Amino acid sequence: MAKIKVETIKEGIEGREYTYFTSISDIQAEENEEVIELPSTFEGKTITHLGFYQVYDEAHEVWCDYHHPAKGSDWKEAEYKRGYSRFNLPSTVKKIIVPKTIIQINDLCFSYCSGIVLDFEQGSPFFRVDKLVYKKSNSEYPCIRLK
Repeated sequence: MAKIKVETIKEGIEGREYTYFTSISDIQAEENEEVIELPSTFEGKTITHLGFYQVYDEAHEVWCDYHHPAKGSDWKEAEYKRGYSRFNLPSTVKKIIVPKTIIQINDLCFSYCSGIVLDFEQGSPFFRVDKLVYKKSNSEYPCIRLK
């Protein structure tokens, strides 16, 4: 059975407004697994993103003098942003079923995987044509190219 890592990601800069989303940030599968069905919820939270994880950095620069590190203060503004996962699944995995709750997919998360087909639940904002995945809101250009 596949092991799936889920995390809630906080984006923004301290002292300003934050946004939050829940993402599947890692998928690990056994050598004999062929199909993985991704969950749509985790601990009461709807999973909306696939292939993102949390990155925390000190902000590069604070635009005002108040508590600015260059003015001798040791306080630093914290910045929260997303990182981008690349899943490394065994070649036995042939299909991943993606729930309709997923509204954003990291375009590189399957770049290490070959021979995988993504199947999207009915009502999903995505659709697949052969090895190309499109978002219904912008069906002119693919958002993911599978190997």
